[in-house]
Amino acid sequence: MYISVVYANEALSQRLQPVQSCILQKTFLLLWKRLEVLKQQWMSTKLGIPSVQTYAQYVSYWYVFSLRVSFCAH
Repeated sequence: MYISVVYANEALSQRLQPVQSCILQKTFLLLWKRLEVLKQQWMSTKLGIPSVQTYAQYVSYWYVFSLRVSFCAH
């Protein structure tokens, strides 16, 4: 699938360009879902938690994720 870059000064009208708008929205949602799956796999590997079951696990996951991935700490 070809993904074109839309710059800030090029407004994408859903009414005037419905196909391009739909493709852009679909691409965004697919990338978002892939990122969520990647984060889930990272969590399983690094923390040994197959899935988040409690709020405490969620807080722990986001703390470690922000330290190691978001801020590129090793």
